Amino acid sequence: MALREIIKEIEKLSTADQYRLKEFFTKSLDSYSANEPIFNEVSEQKHKDEYTCSHCHSNNAVRIGKYSVKVGLKTMELQRYHC
Repeated sequence: MALREIIKEIEKLSTADQYRLKEFFTKSLDSYSANEPIFNEVSEQKHKDEYTCSHCHSNNAVRIGKYSVKVGLKTMELQRYHC
């Protein structure tokens, strides 16, 4: 499901349900800081079409697989890039 579709579905919710959803995400993400992998994953998804290499600042980065990171009790897969 694309982000636009998710936003459209959220807009269909009642005000009370939108508030409950906001509270859920606020509480779920409270324990994370900007340095943790979940925010890196969001950043990677945001820039997936125009990713800039953090080392050489090239815009010619390509995806080369994924790697796993354990966050709390969950294991997340993050995208690898090569420039």
